[in-house]
Amino acid sequence: MALRDHPSVAPETAGKVRELAERVGFRPRRHRNTSVCAGLRTHNLALLLCQRPMELLKVPLFAVLFQALEAKCRAEDLQLSVVHCNGEEMLPRWLTLDRLDGTFVLGPAPLRHRAQIQQLRPVILLASSLNGEEDPWTDCISFDYAQRGRLAARYLLDKGHQRIGFLSPAPDHAGWNTVARSFQKFAQAMGVEPFMMISERGYEGAVWHPLEHRPIVADLIDRWQREPAASRPTGIYVVKDTITQVVYRELQARQIKPGIDVEILSTDNIGAVLSSLRPRPATLDLNVEELVSRALDKVLYRINHPDARFGSITWVPVALVNGDGCSQVQEDPVTSEQESL
Repeated sequence: MALRDHPSVAPETAGKVRELAERVGFRPRRHRNTSVCAGLRTHNLALLLCQRPMELLKVPLFAVLFQALEAKCRAEDLQLSVVHCNGEEMLPRWLTLDRLDGTFVLGPAPLRHRAQIQQLRPVILLASSLNGEEDPWTDCISFDYAQRGRLAARYLLDKGHQRIGFLSPAPDHAGWNTVARSFQKFAQAMGVEPFMMISERGYEGAVWHPLEHRPIVADLIDRWQREPAASRPTGIYVVKDTITQVVYRELQARQIKPGIDVEILSTDNIGAVLSSLRPRPATLDLNVEELVSRALDKVLYRINHPDARFGSITWVPVALVNGDGCSQVQEDPVTSEQESL
């Protein structure tokens, strides 16, 4: 009950239980009263893919999210329709509550369509799409970015790394910036000043392309490699599996061995991406099935409480998934070109 915010549990007790659950990666099992779904009027839901919708589905994490949402709706005997929403065209006329019970939104919804979407009982999937808005215009379900940062820093410190780093190629990503602040704050509280490798230029477009954006990662690895050996991180947290894939390539191109010269902690737990990496790194599983389940819960709540105020944000905790193991990282990994000379 503590993990469900039950009113009978004191806030202090609930906080301690959450902290312990976070440390061990515990996830409570969820049980739905299917009679609630059976009482829906149309049994139709819509998924709005906003801004470059086809590119969104090329992102491994978003593809997994879409598959999980589709499977959950099918299991609950709900029909899910996918609608493109690029901001230039009008939304389909059939998007009304006469034909829908609720709507999921993936990607930043265009301003011109928000008033119409708000009438469709919307729930945003991934709150980073809010771009830092303090007063969200609808309900949101997202990964717990702050918890990600704490868990990543704790993992690297618990593995014995006295020098840890954070790597992100996107300075404008609201969610990853939250992770960065949490990572840095936790490490500092433990007496460690982390090495923050956040690209200053970022990348163009809404989607990360490993090949096109590889030079950005190369610059960050160069920054890490130029750091004196005495202060160079031996453990690095990377914000996305597909970025970790590029990090491995850049390290190996410099004759640096991941898992031996430096340990990498990744994010997303996308098997198709991690399976190509040797050794397979530990990663943070974003708990997509739980996110989808809570999103459907929120739609059902909105149906039964149509006058409730919009603006709630639900943070779904992530969990650590161990990798193939890391050898004892050398205290003096492969040095920069200048030091090698």
